[in-house]
Order: sequence, then C-alpha cells, then structure tokens
Amino acid sequence: MASLHVLEAGLCTSVQDLGRPGQAALGVARSGAADTLSLRLANRLVGNEDGAAALELTLTGGRYRVQGGARVALAGTPMELRLHAPGAAPCMLAPFTPHDLPEGSELEVGPARMGARACLALAGGVQQDEVLGSRSVHLPSGLGGRALRAGDTLRLHSLPRTPARAGLDAAAQAEVLAWLMAAHVRATEGGHADRFDEPARALFWGSAWRVGSQGNRMGVRMEGPAVRPPGEGRLPTEGMPLGAVQVPRAGEAIVLLCDAPPTGGYPVIACLCAADLPRAAQWRPGEQVRMVPVAPEEARRITRERAARLDALCPPVAASRVPA
Repeated sequence: MASLHVLEAGLCTSVQDLGRPGQAALGVARSGAADTLSLRLANRLVGNEDGAAALELTLTGGRYRVQGGARVALAGTPMELRLHAPGAAPCMLAPFTPHDLPEGSELEVGPARMGARACLALAGGVQQDEVLGSRSVHLPSGLGGRALRAGDTLRLHSLPRTPARAGLDAAAQAEVLAWLMAAHVRATEGGHADRFDEPARALFWGSAWRVGSQGNRMGVRMEGPAVRPPGEGRLPTEGMPLGAVQVPRAGEAIVLLCDAPPTGGYPVIACLCAADLPRAAQWRPGEQVRMVPVAPEEARRITRERAARLDALCPPVAASRVPA
C-alpha cells in the first residue's frame, strides 16, 4: 500500500469525495468537494471513478512526500506544481495532466493565483474509512475527520500499471477555467421569492455583489445593497437546498455551499444553478459577481449541457459509486 505523507498541509486541505447526498433527514450536511467539477476532472485524469476521495486545497497547496509511488493530477484554480524527485533537479508539472511520481519524491503545491480551490487526485483514491457512505470530511462537525496537518499520513493504492491518460490541451484548460472564473452565476427564483416585494427582487437581481471576507465551505456572505426580506428575515425552519441564497434581517445575501446545515430559517430569494456551484466554490473575497435569473427548465438544460461537455473533454472512467 502506497502512502502520502503531509509535510506542509496548506491553509485548509481536507479529504473530499462527492459527499453524503440523501442524509438531510438525519441532519447531516452533504459535504464533499465544494468544486465537484474539478474533483471529477482530476479523478478522471488519473483513472479514478468520479467519486474517489481526493485532496481539496484552499488558497494554498502544501508539500507532500510519496511513499510507494503515486499518479496525481491537479484540477481547479491554477496552482504551481513542483516535483522534487530523488536524484533529480526540481521540475515544474503541468496542471490538468496526470503525472507518475516516483518513490520518495516530494510534491510542492503553490498558492492559488486566482480562484480559491483545487483538487489533487491520486490514482486509486485516498483510502480512509467511510462514514455514512463517504470519505468526505465535514469540517464544522468533524464528521469523517478534520483538516490535514503536518505529520499526517494518507493511505493510497499502489501506482497503477495502466498507461496514464493525456492531459487537457490548452484550449480545453481555457474552457474549464472560463467556467470556474466566470463573472456571473445563474440562478433560479428561490422558494420564498414571491414573498419578497417587487423592489426587493429588482434590487437583488439588478445589483453587482461583492464576495465578502466571511466565507468558507458552509457558505459565502455577499456584500451589496440591503434587500428587505419578508418576515423581518425569519421564517419557520425548513430544508435548504445546496446553492440557496438566503436573505437575513440585515438584507445581505448568503450563498449556501456544501458544508451548510440541511435546514435554515432565513428567506430564500434564489438558488444557484447546479452547473454554477463550482464557480461559487472559487469565489475570493473582493470579487464582483452578478446573479443572472434563469427559469428552472433553463437551469436543467445548462446543467445537462455542462455535464455532456465535461464528458467530451475528459470521458468518465466508470459510473461514480457515489451519486452526484
């Protein structure tokens, strides 16, 4: 069994797969990778199923030593990859490309140059124990583990004997990064949209929002105009979908991400299109973002087309064991 030893863990690095969908009745958040597009792509590049557990890197990467050899690929926000192999000069590795790392080598992952998150996939996936059908770490509760620290060791499968896939060419990389760094996200009206008065709805959809400094895997607080919510910003608690845009009493917008609780009581004015959730995972404080309204049928079409395009750029290895 190969392993990955953590020399430097980065700002917030954790093991994530496609999460725990369908556990909301138990009060369990979905969790999983915040940017599932990058997780799927990185896994496909190393020959994994889409739902294999990988490392999610946030803003900074870290430094890791390979024992037993490993095949790796990085997808998501651009981060420099530098390989320190025994007996060889350090060299740079291309992103969106699988690389076979020899025994005893060290992989140094630099900070994000734009965006916020990347996924580092390893052939065979990270082999930590499953909790409720997933290896994902839910950081707020500690379900499934915690963020990585220097000195941790992760179990991996041995280096596969199959030939590595080709990486994405420059045009394909540019297309993926355009998805992840777009200046807008598309959203449908939320479950409480009709309770907001017309001036409040017009203000919400017509404004440019600024990504605030208060944000993590649970959600992102957006800065902008004060949108007056119904019910003074409090309604009876109910289920909250991933990507819900809540408006509490103060009138700011809060976008719920993968670690958010499955219930909430703030009015929901909008819900991000599933295809644009990876974009929200890449927001950095200070970015300007617009929310573009689309009908539910349009949102479903966009999501289907995005999935088909990803399959064309990098076909899946097999059907994911964990539903998307």
